[in-house]
Amino acid sequence: MRKVLLGLFLTGALFGQGTALDRLKIEAARAKALPSGKDDHSAVVALHTALRDWIESRLPQAAGSAESAELYNLEGTLRRELADAIPDASVSPDLGPEGPGLGYLGFEFKWFPELPDALVVIAHVSVDCGSDDSVYLYRFHLGGRVRVFNDRPESKWGYTGAALALSDPDSQGRRLLLVHYVSVQCASSWMGMAYSVYGLAAQPDARELLLSGQHSFWLGGDDEPEFVLKREELTIEFRDMSVDVGIHNRTNVHRYRLATSVQRLDPVAFQPQDFVEEWLTREWSEMESRSSEDTKEWHESLHGDDIGSDYVGVIPCRSQWQWLIALKVSHTGDDQKRPKPSTTYFVVRDLGDYHYHMDAVSESRPEGCPGEGLSSGAGHASDKHPWLSVEELKALH
Repeated sequence: MRKVLLGLFLTGALFGQGTALDRLKIEAARAKALPSGKDDHSAVVALHTALRDWIESRLPQAAGSAESAELYNLEGTLRRELADAIPDASVSPDLGPEGPGLGYLGFEFKWFPELPDALVVIAHVSVDCGSDDSVYLYRFHLGGRVRVFNDRPESKWGYTGAALALSDPDSQGRRLLLVHYVSVQCASSWMGMAYSVYGLAAQPDARELLLSGQHSFWLGGDDEPEFVLKREELTIEFRDMSVDVGIHNRTNVHRYRLATSVQRLDPVAFQPQDFVEEWLTREWSEMESRSSEDTKEWHESLHGDDIGSDYVGVIPCRSQWQWLIALKVSHTGDDQKRPKPSTTYFVVRDLGDYHYHMDAVSESRPEGCPGEGLSSGAGHASDKHPWLSVEELKALH
């Protein structure tokens, strides 16, 4: 009787694996049959789901010495099975700069020595000009297997180049896991990036999405985006657009504390004029602690995601700790109330170590800040922007 039950179990398991692989073959063929250049998000999602389900059908169901050894050999086995079942299906960089088209797929396994019970699977599904990535984290224990998360940023064109970083443990043993990507691009130095940070505790199914975001950035210079992950912090440094269209790009720094809550930390900018840009484009909840109370109405009036302006002046004031930033603001997002560009004056206090405070905002030029032009300690306001090394980013406080 036990042999009969075992035979039925094995037959059911093999049938389940076959069904998952058959479904994967169907979805790949369906995607390949789509007309060239057709943007079919549903086909990409369906292929991601089918690829994930097939991989999961072959993963061990629980932790154990035999299963662990099998898991480390499984990646190569699955690659061979996929190649036999769907010839020429693998995503390959040799298929041309415009990408292979829809219907191609691939995957890779990654392990962290610090998390011996965990496996990361990065799945690749082809789209125009590249591949769209999904990241899955699995943890194994004696009682079973848990898919802790499925991370795939929403995008019309897809995100690729999934990269991972794991922090040291905090005092409670919790670690941060960072996943970040770049956008799929056909031909542009202006890119997009996406990132997520998860808190992982000792329990196999414990996870918390602490932070996620998407930003544009410029990839045309020597400095690529930097991600620095610490026990309870994430710092991102990248180059993005300025509110002044005459300035090609400026340095952005986003630093977050990820302990009991998400809190943006200083520095939010590396020079006074960049602080003004952050003040204009970020929510008051981030800027309130960095601003005088009487600037709140100005923030409500000027704040927007899409600011159009021109720098009139970046001028040191008589007080060695203050700067006058003059901007001719033409529009603030959807606000079309301004009949013509008007100059707004921002008085920024330099507190040292890249910490700044918005002291005042007005439509009339304040006294105590003589001079004209776009000069600062960093050079011309439009062409020189600080960029910190990874070691300097780690040392921020």
